[in-house]
Amino acid sequence: MLQSSKCVLHGKTPAELAKLNECPLDPGGYFIVRGTEKVILIQEQLSKNRIIVDVDRKGNVGCSVQRYACRQRDLPGTVHSLELSSPFLA
Repeated sequence: MLQSSKCVLHGKTPAELAKLNECPLDPGGYFIVRGTEKVILIQEQLSKNRIIVDVDRKGNVGCSVQRYACRQRDLPGTVHSLELSSPFLA
């Protein structure tokens, strides 16, 4: 990867990079494969599962879990409820 610790360009001054016909402003972070620039993109997928905890006026704790399907053939969502007593608030 360009400008990584294993790259020959790592640690070069802007003048040294210019002598090597490299742009001193190039931040690196990509690969050169057979003369073509290749970039690795990271994808983050957020969880669609949610846990919701509520406290009512009496101090009772309510918890609900919503599960959303990952695949289209699954059911679109399921809601489960669980009642907890107030000692869990401590």
